[in-house]
Amino acid sequence: VYFTGCGWFNRSMRLWATRKKNLQLNDHGVFPRDNRMHHVPGPTEQLLLEATSEVEVFDYLGLVYKQPHERNCFDDVVSTDGVTVASLNVDAQKAFREEQRQGHK
Repeated sequence: VYFTGCGWFNRSMRLWATRKKNLQLNDHGVFPRDNRMHHVPGPTEQLLLEATSEVEVFDYLGLVYKQPHERNCFDDVVSTDGVTVASLNVDAQKAFREEQRQGHK
């Protein structure tokens, strides 16, 4: 899933995993959430999902699968019950953006 859509879509999926599922999604896999910023799980940490397809990752997170050409913006991430990332608490979105800004300094 990583790098198959726009950056906003990828950030939106990570936000969904963190805020709604209490998981950490990154280019290494899906892991139990670790509160350390920018933590890359090591080989001894528990991988929660060993996926063989992108569809499995979306299903595991409870999201509607989107083809790479449909991954255009932050709001394209939609749960299987119709909830969008945009509907998450505005404060959570602000916190996420601040985390991203801090990481790019």
